[in-house]
Amino acid sequence: MVCGDELHIVGMLDAAKDMERQLAKRSAQSTRRSDARALARLRAGIALDEHRYTDAIEGLKSAIAAYPEVSDALYGPTLAEAYQKNNQPDSAIAVLNRFLAISRTARINNTGLRYNAWSLQRLGDLYEAKGDNTKALDAYERFVDLWKNADQELQPTVRDVRARIERLRKLNYKG
Repeated sequence: MVCGDELHIVGMLDAAKDMERQLAKRSAQSTRRSDARALARLRAGIALDEHRYTDAIEGLKSAIAAYPEVSDALYGPTLAEAYQKNNQPDSAIAVLNRFLAISRTARINNTGLRYNAWSLQRLGDLYEAKGDNTKALDAYERFVDLWKNADQELQPTVRDVRARIERLRKLNYKG
């Protein structure tokens, strides 16, 4: 799964485009849903990396259409990121809430544990930006609970979120 500019950061954008061309050839000759899904997902990752967020959203929707039974578990965080970067926060919130409503086992099996925390933090950020401090607090508190015993290199992020929680609590108390 690619979130954000991972292809660009690791210098893999050209390789991803080469892979996309090869997969497109194979997919054109195949009837397997997994090929169509993989091609759509790869194209969406390239579009995200190139800051073509509408194309990324459409690519992810194509991947979902090819394999709807696992759509939210596989694509939720990336689709939410594309919506957020495309200035569609309400859509990002809806996708993240659907992703987080999936059983924890399905989320771990399909996207890895790191996206659970990322999704909670991002959801808190989105709610905070909308001024919904109560929902932001809930998401941030769930994030801290999940990562309270995280590795030392992740603790600066946990401290930052704890500071946000304290600030929001003070705002709610005054309000």
